[in-house]
Formats: sequence, structure tokens, C-alpha cells
Amino acid sequence: MTNATKQIVKADISKKVKVGIKEKEVILNYGIIKTDRREKGKLEVQLKNEILPYFDKTNAHILAGVKHNGIVYEGFAQRIKKTSKRFDVSAFKVAYPKIYMKFLVEMPTLEIKVDYKVVSNDQ
Repeated sequence: MTNATKQIVKADISKKVKVGIKEKEVILNYGIIKTDRREKGKLEVQLKNEILPYFDKTNAHILAGVKHNGIVYEGFAQRIKKTSKRFDVSAFKVAYPKIYMKFLVEMPTLEIKVDYKVVSNDQ
């Protein structure tokens, strides 16, 4: 982040904008969704590791008439093995540090961090 960008961000923070209840709910919902997505990503990894052995004998399973939370589903699950290629940035950086630095550019990013906790639950 350049100094000019840092100054703009500081100037924006110094402006005090009051938001109403509706806006605060939208901000909180954003934070909750972000947290849920992160937690579901971790759960997905755990579940994938748990179900991989189910595919040892066959690469596909029919999911006919499976009931979950009162809803009946049908479909299939299959294990798909494939090889992909990606650019190894770390190796390139070691082998060609000057070229790496030449093409390294600063990019502005914007993140919204929402920190919250449940203080009461009426359910």
C-alpha cells in the first residue's frame, strides 16, 4: 500500500458516518456469512477426508432416497482423479529473483472485518 493510499484510508476512517439499525443488520449479516463460509470450508475438508475411504471399492455412489432434515434427495457422488498444472511462483522467485521483482506489482485490496459475538439468544 502506498503512502497516498494509506492517507486516503485514514481520511476515510476519520469521517464519522452514523448508520441506522437496518444498515447495522446488513453489516452483521455480512460478518456472519463470512464466518459461516470459513467454518463450512473447514468442515468440508474434514468431511472429504472422512468420506474418501467410501470410494476405495468404487468411484461412484448412487444417492437415491437419502433423507436429510426432512427432505428427500437423490443424485450421485463420484471420485474424480485428475492432474492439473500450476505455475510454481516460489521456485520461479528463487531461480529468477530479478525477473520476479520486475513483475511484482502492488495491488490495492479492500477487506471488511466484522468482529461480533452473541450476547443473548431468544430461541
